[in-house]
Amino acid sequence: MAEALTLLVPSLSQINASPYKLAVILDFLSGSCAEFKAREEELRYLRAIHAKNVAEAQDARIQQKRYLNLAAQRQLKGYLNLELAYPELPGNKCPQFANWNDEFYWLVGLMDGLQAVLNDLASEGSANVPLDISLKVGRGASCLDNAQWWGVPDAIQAAIWVSFPANKPETIEPLLVLDKAMQTGLQQGMRLAQVVAANAVSPGRDDSLQKAQGNLPIRSVR
Repeated sequence: MAEALTLLVPSLSQINASPYKLAVILDFLSGSCAEFKAREEELRYLRAIHAKNVAEAQDARIQQKRYLNLAAQRQLKGYLNLELAYPELPGNKCPQFANWNDEFYWLVGLMDGLQAVLNDLASEGSANVPLDISLKVGRGASCLDNAQWWGVPDAIQAAIWVSFPANKPETIEPLLVLDKAMQTGLQQGMRLAQVVAANAVSPGRDDSLQKAQGNLPIRSVR
């Protein structure tokens, strides 16, 4: 459903002043579909390794990276739609949110940006997602009330620090921030911060993250 509607939404600009907010949601959902397929391929890879089937394992790993690439492309599009919906203000100022819905679109758009970066790194940079998006996402997360949004803003910022430790303040321990963010969500019965944490510290991403931190240049989104 999300994959099909993603192609339709931009055409609504002729009858709707701002289709970009809806596109943020649909791009996130279609990206999540690709992520799910990537995880299925990762499980196939693990089964093949256990069975000592080298050819199957290699094929599964290739397919996994293809789906991660697809997820990153879709999520990058979602983040770029967020920028169209909320043009960047001078001095990195936060946008003026009209209501709860506006804040929700903003939150999902930030998750688009975070996941685009992480999935691109996991696919060895094949989607060419600008890494400086992570810095913008971190700043954007501070525009939301952490307690109101189930600890997700802090989880997003902590996930960025985990992925790019050179950018974190010296006095901050990202994993502690991440744990506190998850507890904030659990106290409200929401586990979205756990999803952010799981994606940030997934063991399968470690090698790709280390390679990116050391070798990949920072690509500008502009």
